[in-house]
Amino acid sequence: MSDVLGVSANPVTLTHWTQLVSAAGLHTHAVPLMSAPDRAVDRWLIVLDDRMPSMYRSWLRSLDAPIALIAPALDTAARLLDRVPQIRVLCHTSRAQLALDDVLSMTESITAGALVLGPALPDSARESRLGGDDVS
Repeated sequence: MSDVLGVSANPVTLTHWTQLVSAAGLHTHAVPLMSAPDRAVDRWLIVLDDRMPSMYRSWLRSLDAPIALIAPALDTAARLLDRVPQIRVLCHTSRAQLALDDVLSMTESITAGALVLGPALPDSARESRLGGDDVS
């Protein structure tokens, strides 16, 4: 059986995230947030777009595969880490869009605990932190 990635987001962004994952060559099963999956998946990519991640806690706990949780508000989403053991990676939306393959790979590799990845830095800030010159 090939690896199937469940993708869940609000109806407005679900197509975008499913296309990103499909472009990476993964088989996907898309379901709207808070919907019961109708088939088993190997991993989940859950994309939240609001500031109230706690309202998804019960639904997230019902999922039976490792989860990459993508959220714009890491501070509030981090409260789910102790309550939803399936979360393997918590990642800011801006970083997930740039490094989706890595996020999904880490979700599969991590077997206990969770990794938290903050927002992506703008190019100029990244160069400054790495000792490069800001050429903007």
